[in-house]
Amino acid sequence: MTQKRNFLIALLLWFFLGGLGLHRIYIQEKIHYIFWYWIAVTCTLGIVLLVDLFLIKSMIEKQYELEETNRKIRAL
Repeated sequence: MTQKRNFLIALLLWFFLGGLGLHRIYIQEKIHYIFWYWIAVTCTLGIVLLVDLFLIKSMIEKQYELEETNRKIRAL
């Protein structure tokens, strides 16, 4: 059974540990992308981090839909 990620928890992770990408790990981003996220945050002086603030909700919805699709495929 898929579990929808909590928006408030993702937002708190972004606020306190966003520079480390922990909000993306919580939403199920692949771990090997986190290194590139750190580089992007550093190179853009945190602009990517601010953009993520507005994308958190859609990232959660996208991950939930992906998990639901995978669950339906496995049920076939």
